[in-house]
Amino acid sequence: MIRLEKQDEFRLAVRFPFNRAYVDAIKAIPGKAWEPEHLRWTIPYTLNALMAFKERFPRDAVEIDEMLSAECPTLDEWEPSAQAANADSFDPLLRWDENYEELLRQALALRGYSPKTVKAYCSQLERYYRFLGEHRLHEGDEAVRQYSLSMLDRGCSHSHVNQALSAIKFYANRVL
Repeated sequence: MIRLEKQDEFRLAVRFPFNRAYVDAIKAIPGKAWEPEHLRWTIPYTLNALMAFKERFPRDAVEIDEMLSAECPTLDEWEPSAQAANADSFDPLLRWDENYEELLRQALALRGYSPKTVKAYCSQLERYYRFLGEHRLHEGDEAVRQYSLSMLDRGCSHSHVNQALSAIKFYANRVL
């Protein structure tokens, strides 16, 4: 759950458990700042920043502080239908395309992986991101766990599942 609250008259605080899609979304908001001592992001308390926030985060995933909600009518106009129109910003398939595949291929080649392994890892990641999109999941430990269990339920071997996990781990650590 994403928590939006007023920090002061110039900044809003945004808190959420680590989620790569959320981090990417908030990094696209002009004027954002990470405050490591408070483990939170802040954004300017401006109309432009609020509009950018609303475009990037689904309404049903955001908990808004009551005082902020009462003070800022712009947040009341944030309809769930707007979230549906902006759902593409959280489409997991956006994290896997030809550009990302090429970055993965280069990272694997730099580390001496064989062409067969490169092909296998690319296929594994394409299937993983397709699974995320079909099940409306975001990247993270829980999504990887669900994907692993679904492969085992489909009768995939443990070595196949382990290869998928290795591909996902490599991609997350070396490419993203």
